[in-house]
Amino acid sequence: MDTGLAEEMKSAKKTHWYSRPQVWGLIAALPSLRGEARSALNGVVGDRLARDESSLAIPMTLLTASNHKARELDLDADLAEQLPAATGVITVFVHSLMSTERIWAYPGKLKKIGKTKSYGNRLSEDVAVTPIYVRYNTGRHISTNGKELAELLERLVSAWPVEVKEVNLFGYSMGGLVARSTAYYGVQTQANWISLLQRMYLLGTPLRGAPLEQFAHLITYVLHRVPIPITSIVAKLINQRSDGIKDLRHGYLIDEDWQDRHPDAISLGRKNKLPLIPHVHHYIMAGNLFADEHHPAAKVLGDILVTPFSAKDEGIDGTPTERSGRDSRVFPGLNHLDLVNHEDVYKQILQWWRSDD
Repeated sequence: MDTGLAEEMKSAKKTHWYSRPQVWGLIAALPSLRGEARSALNGVVGDRLARDESSLAIPMTLLTASNHKARELDLDADLAEQLPAATGVITVFVHSLMSTERIWAYPGKLKKIGKTKSYGNRLSEDVAVTPIYVRYNTGRHISTNGKELAELLERLVSAWPVEVKEVNLFGYSMGGLVARSTAYYGVQTQANWISLLQRMYLLGTPLRGAPLEQFAHLITYVLHRVPIPITSIVAKLINQRSDGIKDLRHGYLIDEDWQDRHPDAISLGRKNKLPLIPHVHHYIMAGNLFADEHHPAAKVLGDILVTPFSAKDEGIDGTPTERSGRDSRVFPGLNHLDLVNHEDVYKQILQWWRSDD
């Protein structure tokens, strides 16, 4: 075990199972995937890690990719030295639940960014963007991450080494919800970067909620009400899901969606239906295991984790809402993970991008 990890273990609180040495040992035993192991833990109990001020909690950081390696940006230092090839087009990529920025390089057994070309790599070559990646604790509330990212983007744009012409956001799965939340809080705080926001791409984003989380919620609700001790124990175990996971139930975006509402109460959707930002082009992509997005099974399974109507923020009957993206596309035969790095998806991204120029 390396010295740094050993020191972290000494300072970690041992009051919970996730702070025990066995957990640290498991993470230490996976040197090539240590970041992924820690991110998975944060996805499950990251809210509690943050409240406990555990050194296992992942702080939100912005990263750049160079020489096949992702590097954290120091926003208090000169960005010209850290981003010698910076362009005026900042494109920010927000990852999914329990993952890291390396998910954008999938497939390729989660190789480091740069060894497998991600959408950011390809866009930097094709339309001269500078890709920036977000790493964050996915167990926290989506709105908490949204507010923090909005503040970080304000600092990033202020410190950018060349004139910023535009900002673009890419969100995959939970990351799409964080991106929508970030834009909302950017508007609320009248952030300078909001006027520069040009495009938002949402890939497999459960804007109407994720069926798996909805099912888990229903199961725990029922088990809690069965007058048998073992069912109550099972329900409590399942209900250890983090705030971030529970936010996926209905695609919560802002504090008001979950505040003053018991997290385990039965509800049919989020209270606040946020409109799209008028000057921003919103593009939505969804996977579907079936040829027809309106197939009854597609309404339940979709791409395994997100249904097309949820990704497109449509009504249950498939009718577009005022919150639906300017353009959307459903890719038959693609599962949820395929969306993060697929040739057909990239071609559509590039086509939409160039149609805005």
